[in-house]
Amino acid sequence: GLQVFSNEILEICDVELVTDDVGSPFDVECGDSLVYMLRSIRVGDPVVDPVAPVHEGMNVMLSCDRGINTIGAVYSSSWIGPSGTVLVEQLGTSDLDYTVVGITRDQAGDYTCSVAVELEGSLANQTSAVTVTVYYAPSIQPGSLLPVLAPVNTSATLTCTFDGLPAPNITWA
Repeated sequence: GLQVFSNEILEICDVELVTDDVGSPFDVECGDSLVYMLRSIRVGDPVVDPVAPVHEGMNVMLSCDRGINTIGAVYSSSWIGPSGTVLVEQLGTSDLDYTVVGITRDQAGDYTCSVAVELEGSLANQTSAVTVTVYYAPSIQPGSLLPVLAPVNTSATLTCTFDGLPAPNITWA
């Protein structure tokens, strides 16, 4: 038969292969045995709730659709954070959700859902990522406003360092 994983084909014996168009598993006969195969795994696009905008302090739920269930396959799913740390992982056929509680600006970045499926000794992997942008209120950086002394009728430079997303408009009064 043919064993097909991650869209790669290895020919083992001659069979007539009939596939569907949605990435569903299929089976073929090879000699006297029935062989289950997986054409590909498709991880759905990760979903962020709330959709947008995400503000600092909110709870943000990340959802990952691990795709079509294949009888006999072993699934492993995980969410990987912007720093590359595995946030949560599970074995099983259910979709994987993860909630970032009270998200901060330091937690903004790419979150990746990774799904691995093992079937009859073969392994297929797929990942899909979503970028989470965290909006936060403007703030003046400590120490950026220093007293300035200048003689009358001379120029002076005033400095103000600030941060915020989206970038704030600063006016002097």
